[in-house]
Amino acid sequence: MYAIIRLDYSLCLKEVITLRRPVYFINKYHKSNYLRLLEIVGSDKKECSPSSYILASVGIMEENEGAIATIERYFFPDRVDFEALLKDLGSDASSRALIKLAANLYDSANYANTNDVFTALDDIYQAVAYQALLLKFPSFSKTWDSRYPEFKE
Repeated sequence: MYAIIRLDYSLCLKEVITLRRPVYFINKYHKSNYLRLLEIVGSDKKECSPSSYILASVGIMEENEGAIATIERYFFPDRVDFEALLKDLGSDASSRALIKLAANLYDSANYANTNDVFTALDDIYQAVAYQALLLKFPSFSKTWDSRYPEFKE
């Protein structure tokens, strides 16, 4: 069984993301992969956070680093080569769905069909997709502190 690790955003990302809400990681590899990808893009690329979060999860269900070495080859400070990622890692349905969603959250010009994405994902990867959507669209960020006072600084 997989545990979801809760991490306070402000503790791990410092200047990269300044939101004070927990981020859920599948395991320690997901977290470390995510931080590695954020290091590549730099602190001024906040639009990369949801995509980095998703891509950091690809292939980690076997309790290892997953596909991060491959992903890093296509991850640059100024862009992500999603086409090459799909060619390299897209043979698996869940990996393909995650890459397509990451590409769409990075730039909406990259097409991703919501039904195709979510039907290819198991429960754990759906949780990753939902969390990435919250990173991109923090709908309740204005009321977070009043809803969850235990996370106040």
